[in-house]
Amino acid sequence: MNALAFIRESADYFVAAKAIDDEIGDDRGYEILSPKACYYNAFHSLALAAKAVLVNAGYTENHLKTVSHSLSQAIGEARKSGLALLLTPEEERLVGLLDRYYLRLRYPESGEIELPVWGALTDLLVKVLKATIQA
Repeated sequence: MNALAFIRESADYFVAAKAIDDEIGDDRGYEILSPKACYYNAFHSLALAAKAVLVNAGYTENHLKTVSHSLSQAIGEARKSGLALLLTPEEERLVGLLDRYYLRLRYPESGEIELPVWGALTDLLVKVLKATIQA
């Protein structure tokens, strides 16, 4: 496995999320929360960025699978493996909530879905991507 490939994929998903938001994010109903596809791509981008650090640290594919889709676990393990990520208390709180948000998008239920404010999520994602590239 190649950490650089994970970083490239992470960047691609982030670009896709931003492109969707740029295209329809200003439409009525998306003033604060972007379309769900933006969030899904952003969450996947976060997972790939964190896993890039883990791959660079020597984690095997089997170990990456134990992290699965837990964004908070992936980011936590990446930080232990050298990801120099300085977060505000609000961003730390957001990292703690990511799994709940991501699971709701992966396994949708009827009714409203709670998601973080788009700007806060993209700010976090930019920090993670920059730290990943530097790791």
